Amino acid sequence: MAKKKGKKQKGKKPDYTTYIVLLILLVIVSVTTSRYIQSRRASNNSDVIEYNHFIFEKRGGMWHTQWQRDGDIYNLLLRFNPYEVENVTITGGLDDRFISSEVYVTFDPSYTATLTYVALGAAELSLNMARGLDITPVAACTINITDACSNRPIINCTNTEQAVVYIREDDEPAGLYLQGNCITISGRGMEILRAVDRLLYAWYGIEKLE
Repeated sequence: MAKKKGKKQKGKKPDYTTYIVLLILLVIVSVTTSRYIQSRRASNNSDVIEYNHFIFEKRGGMWHTQWQRDGDIYNLLLRFNPYEVENVTITGGLDDRFISSEVYVTFDPSYTATLTYVALGAAELSLNMARGLDITPVAACTINITDACSNRPIINCTNTEQAVVYIREDDEPAGLYLQGNCITISGRGMEILRAVDRLLYAWYGIEKLE
């Protein structure tokens, strides 16, 4: 009896459709992820600005940048970025008496409505003076009517030839008034802090004092 020839089984063709579907899914995931990352970066970049070749980044509600003096890098931390303080009023001018390694930082303790902002402004100004600008701040008062002022120098813009920064409460918008050996920082509430940052940007050379 003749043997039946068995049919030769053909090899199973690879399922390229599966590979194509997987590749498409991979591309979709990659594109979606890329767009998400780009959108996150765009969102984050809204808190990054450039001003006069300095890069500022907002973190924790404060603006951070780096500043260099004598080869040393300092990390600066300010409440307002340079654009936010550009419109602070600046009048007058300083003379050589203000060129000093020691500066009195004074205030009037009789104005207590926003004394918290005055104290905060004085603290932030003094910290930057001592840490970054190599200037020694000397805490002072314009009059002696409180215990806190009893052991402090009594200094205003007219009773000394030394450099003075006078932080004064005022209902006017933020302002810097330059008069010989004295800078008066004027404002109320957050405007005081805005004027403080404007002065610091000038001292750091990021903005001009004019």
